[in-house]
Amino acid sequence: MSQGAGVRLAANTGLLPSRAAFEGTRIILRQNSAESEAIFDLLLELHRLWGSDWSAVPAASGLSEAEVTWFLEYASMVLDNLGNYAVSD
Repeated sequence: MSQGAGVRLAANTGLLPSRAAFEGTRIILRQNSAESEAIFDLLLELHRLWGSDWSAVPAASGLSEAEVTWFLEYASMVLDNLGNYAVSD
C-alpha cells in the first residue's frame, strides 16, 4: 500500500492501514470456517503467553517435544492459510 493510500484510508475511515489489515484478516478467517477466528485468537493468546520460548512448553505442560512440534506445525498452517483448512495446489 502506498503512503498516499494509507493517508487516504486514515482520513476517510479513521483506521490506520495496519488496523484495516487486522480486521481484513478476521473477515477472511470467518469466511474460511466458523471456528477459524477462535483458533486464530487462541494462537495469539498462546503466543502472548509463551512468546518464542516454546522449548519450555513440554516441561510446563506435560506435553512431549513431538506434540509441541506438531502443534507448532499446525499453528503455522493455520496462520499461513488464515484458517484451519489446508489449501492444496
